[in-house]
Amino acid sequence: MSQSEATITCGNADCKVSETGTCIDGHSVPASCPLYGRKPPSSDETIIDEVTEPSLSPPAERIEKPRLVRVARGEALNLREMGALLSERPARIISIVGPVDAGKTSLIACAYDLFQSAAMANLRFAGSTTLLGFERICHLARASSEAPEVTGERTPVDSDPFFFHLGVQDGGIRRDLLFADRSGELYEGVSDQPSRADQLIELSQCSVLTLLIDGAGLCSPTRRHAVISEARQFLSSIFERGTLSRDAHLLIVLSKIDLVEASGEADALRSAFDVFFEEACAAYQSRVAGMQAMKVAASPAGPGTPRGFGVEALLRIWLAGGDLREHLADSQLRRASRTMCRFGAQGDGE
Repeated sequence: MSQSEATITCGNADCKVSETGTCIDGHSVPASCPLYGRKPPSSDETIIDEVTEPSLSPPAERIEKPRLVRVARGEALNLREMGALLSERPARIISIVGPVDAGKTSLIACAYDLFQSAAMANLRFAGSTTLLGFERICHLARASSEAPEVTGERTPVDSDPFFFHLGVQDGGIRRDLLFADRSGELYEGVSDQPSRADQLIELSQCSVLTLLIDGAGLCSPTRRHAVISEARQFLSSIFERGTLSRDAHLLIVLSKIDLVEASGEADALRSAFDVFFEEACAAYQSRVAGMQAMKVAASPAGPGTPRGFGVEALLRIWLAGGDLREHLADSQLRRASRTMCRFGAQGDGE
């Protein structure tokens, strides 16, 4: 073996090319191996074959997936969307029922619009996922609509209800309300066929059922009896079917009180309403958590009554879950002549 062959080395410590003449990496000509002729590294040395620029991107495992944020579309909620909202935060369902043109949608719109027109003691607007829906039903009641008279958008006839969401800061505590709105035609059908009440999910789930007695209908000599009779039959139907929870509160509200007061027979009309409430209270007071009668004018037809008359007091009852004792001044209450009718079962309304 020549001197040159004896001194052949390889940078790979495991290669025996100096002894066998064969490259461990399979090079047919050992000299073509990039490690041929190099010395194996010592234990404190490291071979760097290639220098690479550091990557500007973070390691793949550190890349966080973007968080998905649900953005409300702003319109009134359907049943699926209402359920999704309830899965995120607790809310009280307020079911407002009554015949066609009784003022259901106007009342919902007014409850929202009050926060834009006046500051209410201890109550502050705390957001809504249905702002577009609210603005849509409020538009015709505002001067900017240039409508010939104060009116509201008609609720479409549909098989399912729609829900308007309103968050309210009440003395430092946030509460959320879901107002159920459904066409009056469907509620009228319950009076004719009680079994239809089973399909009105908003009634079985509500914290407060607000039954509207149409003041305009009460002013009509030809409609007066029918208005009271239909309301009486509606209550009979839902209690016959057990639709309303015993934990719910029942409010019976005379809408459009401005028309009643301007009718020329206000005393007789108020008396007819009072008698109906007394009858309902005697029949159903033991089957709900509480009952109360009120009078409102959400969108008065004339200048004599302020818009939203009585609605703030009604809103406070809704926020209280129907507990009436600590949330209304005596001037806002329709005091029943019978003590048993004034309040129902005791509870904190929460």
